[in-house]
Amino acid sequence: MPSGEQLVVLVSAGPESIMGGHAASFCLEALRQGHQIIRVFFYGEGVLHAMTRMVPEDEQPLTDWPGMTASGVDLCVCVSAAIRRGVLDEEHAKRNGTTQTLRDGFRLGSLAELAESFHVSSRHIHFAHEKIPCA
Repeated sequence: MPSGEQLVVLVSAGPESIMGGHAASFCLEALRQGHQIIRVFFYGEGVLHAMTRMVPEDEQPLTDWPGMTASGVDLCVCVSAAIRRGVLDEEHAKRNGTTQTLRDGFRLGSLAELAESFHVSSRHIHFAHEKIPCA
């Protein structure tokens, strides 16, 4: 990939999957190599990357997605997919009489934002669930 590419990353693989972990590693390496990540869009099971978790103090979270915002990365979570899976920002949590479950650094957004990102980026990469062959 030529240096200085403008990337959009679509993550539909959950945080416990191999591809979900590869997505974060790819983004960190792309930033290290000087590429710009316009947006990481989380869709389907991928929205679970944005959910707060009860992580013991002596354990590290699976990925440091929010740390990428310091490099200007927009961490956008599909609002419809998030709400279906219980990933709620402050506004939606108040409406439902519960607490926020959206991690700091992430925000809820729409599929229109993903489409707009594709229009302005030079490349887009999709990290999806692994396909398991049927026997």
